[in-house]
Amino acid sequence: MRSRAFTLIELLVVIAIIAVLAALLLPTLVRSREKALTVVCMSNHKQLQLAWFTYAVDSHDELVPSGHDKIDAPLPEFTNDVWWVYGSMSRDPFWTNTAHIQAGLLWPYAKALGIYKCPADKKSERWPDHGGTLTVRSVTMNRFLNGFGKGSGPGRIYRKLADISPPSTRWVFLDEAPSTIASGYFGSYLPRTWSRMPAAYHSG
Repeated sequence: MRSRAFTLIELLVVIAIIAVLAALLLPTLVRSREKALTVVCMSNHKQLQLAWFTYAVDSHDELVPSGHDKIDAPLPEFTNDVWWVYGSMSRDPFWTNTAHIQAGLLWPYAKALGIYKCPADKKSERWPDHGGTLTVRSVTMNRFLNGFGKGSGPGRIYRKLADISPPSTRWVFLDEAPSTIASGYFGSYLPRTWSRMPAAYHSG
């Protein structure tokens, strides 16, 4: 009794059908993955936001410092107790050393290293001379929330939680682009100057 085998045409038809199905499903899978990363990123920011709020409650309404300059306080290179996170991501070894996140003032309230970095942040082109090393942090804080300066200039410096009214008009954290991320604060002066850039993860 002879067994009937597939013909070449039949095999080609099956392969073509599989290719068409894969082409239809691939964008859906990519979108699902992007959505999952977005959900994780939003959860990370929520945890940081709760830590930021809890710090203020425990500190008699004073906001955790987002950054300082030479006028108000020592720079983070010379002290480890003035910022919500310690160090500048533009200096070796701050971008690879998680100990500097743990040295920040917010660490006792947010003891999970993963929440300081967007899960979609896989880029490392800023440091090609160091083997393209990935950074340990992508999150920065609004510079005007207890940051450097004395309130002059293009924006008000908020020192107390009660000063932010209504709270919905201010943001606290964002993911900064790997090409500009450095210290723990985001200091662009909108709408006139973009000195640093937000990240474009999650499909932009």
